[in-house]
Amino acid sequence: MTLLLDVVKLIHLLSVLGILGLTMTSLFFCHRPNTPRRDKLTLILLPLAFLTGLLLVYPRNYTFHTPWIMAACMMVPAIFMLQYLQMRYVRGLVLKRFMLFLILILLLIVMQDAVTKQSFLLEHLHLSPHHFIKALHIISGAVFFIASIYALLPSSTAKRQQHLAVTIVMPAVCFQLLSGFTLFSLQHYTWSLLWVKGALLGFVFALLGWFLLLMQAKPRLARGLVIIGLLAMVFFMANKPAF
Repeated sequence: MTLLLDVVKLIHLLSVLGILGLTMTSLFFCHRPNTPRRDKLTLILLPLAFLTGLLLVYPRNYTFHTPWIMAACMMVPAIFMLQYLQMRYVRGLVLKRFMLFLILILLLIVMQDAVTKQSFLLEHLHLSPHHFIKALHIISGAVFFIASIYALLPSSTAKRQQHLAVTIVMPAVCFQLLSGFTLFSLQHYTWSLLWVKGALLGFVFALLGWFLLLMQAKPRLARGLVIIGLLAMVFFMANKPAF
């Protein structure tokens, strides 16, 4: 078992170093023609580093409630989304370099947290893990809400809806799920609570509506599901009882 953990840790460290090296290379040489190949390799290594890191949490006597691990679990998916967006949609060198620089900063923060076993953001922003995750949850929810409303406008085309789904809605949904279930665990909520069931059902309705929009099937039903889902989410979250 110890040997297996050592192998997992080695893979984790190699993948992290690979991501760091590829990101720095892309930042300084993003004008070179082989940059897309480096970006694709980075997208492969990011999930590998994330999964191997998760496998090391409990065997190393940590928990997912450990502040620096919670921060890493939030930032690594954000890095993946930024990497995908800059690779897939960003064409200008200035904007590409800016996004790669932002990715590099986030990578260095995650690595600093892993080395010092303390969360840089939580320490310097004086936030508790709960408030940090809650802030991310609210921001991602607002982004999901605004993007959905924008997609429902009469002038919104199918191409625009697909673009919104890939660049904004999918990352926001991932953050909503990850931060929501983390808060659920931290606050020790139960599935029997009415506001939890109502908010989750609204979330499912909104996602189903988005699916129908992208499939271009029954547009009226799709719009209705998105609107009902969003209203249900806002209503039940706003009327959450205080504990």
